[in-house]
Amino acid sequence: MSELGVTGEAPPARRQDVMEEITRLARPEILEMASSAPGRTAQREGDVLTRLDANENPYPPFPAGVDALPHNRYPEAQPAHLLDRFADCFGTPRDRMLITRGVDEATDLLVRAFCAARQDAILICPPVFGRHAVSARLQSVAIHEVPLRKEAGFELDPDRILAVHRSDPGLKVLFLCTPNDPTGNLVRRADVLELASRLLGKALVVADQTYVEYSGDAPLSREIDAHPNLVVLRTLSKEYSLAGEQVGIVIAHPAVVGILERIAIPRPLTQSTIATVAAAVSPAGIEYARANIGRVLGERRRVEDALSTLPGIRVHPSDANFLLVDVDRPEELTHRMRQAGIRILDCGAVPGIEDSVRISIGTYRQNQAMLAVLRAHAATSGGPG
Repeated sequence: MSELGVTGEAPPARRQDVMEEITRLARPEILEMASSAPGRTAQREGDVLTRLDANENPYPPFPAGVDALPHNRYPEAQPAHLLDRFADCFGTPRDRMLITRGVDEATDLLVRAFCAARQDAILICPPVFGRHAVSARLQSVAIHEVPLRKEAGFELDPDRILAVHRSDPGLKVLFLCTPNDPTGNLVRRADVLELASRLLGKALVVADQTYVEYSGDAPLSREIDAHPNLVVLRTLSKEYSLAGEQVGIVIAHPAVVGILERIAIPRPLTQSTIATVAAAVSPAGIEYARANIGRVLGERRRVEDALSTLPGIRVHPSDANFLLVDVDRPEELTHRMRQAGIRILDCGAVPGIEDSVRISIGTYRQNQAMLAVLRAHAATSGGPG
């Protein structure tokens, strides 16, 4: 029988064991710190009639009343109404979430909280974009690389990852991206969960799921009960069209959330961002986002079909809102696109995909303009490489 009871929660003794397995991974000096954030209180900010505790100017800014937002007041540290909506959206309890200034800040917090300078290490699986390596270098943390297996459709190599961990027990955080950027593929769910199982008490397995809603796959955050060292990163940038607001959500065991709260910026969101996000994750906002995701997926299929008919072109399968495309002379293609007023990403500097470009899926008209340039380029190409 499972250790989880009818409520889905582990027995008290097991919960304490899990807490210890998580906290012993954190840097001791972080555990000694009190949280720097105002924290989550039972009293919501909207219930406070008079705020005389934070040295705020009691008068609204000029011009008064433009958007009716309390810009003269500090925002909530972790806005309760947003956490309630995220709990519904992501199917996870509030105490497992931490709002951050995008996934990049979440990455930085994880490295700073769990990796000691000149002692610990992280692992990444290129080709991958993200701030993982930058955060590690800033913290003087070593970086291990285990490339995705291109011949297997850019899948993980769990055996090699585990071998690297055996060679360096100071490897504290594994960063995985699923769907991966820039290759676009989901990595095997079973591989992620196997790594989490094998490394419980030894390392965190962090899954960046920025693009998961485009994949049709169930979010990995549903697996945290069984795998408490699994951390899932989500964002509102891609699915909710809020790249300009930079809102990320860490979904993790409460022990991980509690550790990150000690060093997180006290109030990551502005009043304007909170209002914008609240609208985006309202029932109407979610319906709107899902409709747009459906449009993007329809265009992704159409663009993929169109590209597959062109000579010298290889389109990699995608579970995201972009396509990785192997082309002849990617730098020249990128230049042609710029001349036509279109920006795509040349991956020539990314080891393993030097002959590729990454193309985001736009509207029908945007995609038609891109395809016209690519057709002209393909007509003069002799094939990738």
